[in-house]
Amino acid sequence: MSIFDGIIVAIAALGLVFWVRGCFKAARADCIAALIIAAFACGIYFYLFSATNVAYLGSGIFAVFLLALLPFVRLLRMPLGRLLMGVCVALALAAGALEHKLVSAGNALLVIEPYRTGKGWAFDEPRLGLHGEPSRFAELRGRRYGQ
Repeated sequence: MSIFDGIIVAIAALGLVFWVRGCFKAARADCIAALIIAAFACGIYFYLFSATNVAYLGSGIFAVFLLALLPFVRLLRMPLGRLLMGVCVALALAAGALEHKLVSAGNALLVIEPYRTGKGWAFDEPRLGLHGEPSRFAELRGRRYGQ
C-alpha cells in the first residue's frame, strides 16, 4: 500500500464516520456530506490511479458504505434510506466500470508497426487517430540494423 492509498483510505474513513452518524440519526446533511467526501476520495484515487497499488479501491469505498448502511434497517424502510442505497449502488457501479476500463487499459500492450515513407519512418495508431506519425525510435532502430 502506497502513501497515496493511505491518504485516500483516510479521507474515505472520514466520510464513513459522517456516513454512519448520518445513518444513525437519519440526518440527510451528514449522509450527503459523507457521499461528497467519498466521491472526493474516489476522485483523488482516479487522478492518482497510476501511483496507487490497490486495485478497485474506488468501488471498494462505496461497497464499504453500502455495508455500513445495512445495519440501519429502520433507515432502509424510509425513502431517504432507499435513495442513499440507490446512490451508493450507482456510485459503486460507476467507479467499478471506470476502474475496469483503467485496469484493462493498463494491462494492454501498445505495439506499433513502423514502416518507411519517403521522409523516414512512420507508424499508424487508429485508436488515437494517428496516421503517418513520424517515429524517431523506429528511425534510430532502422539505422542500428542498417535498414
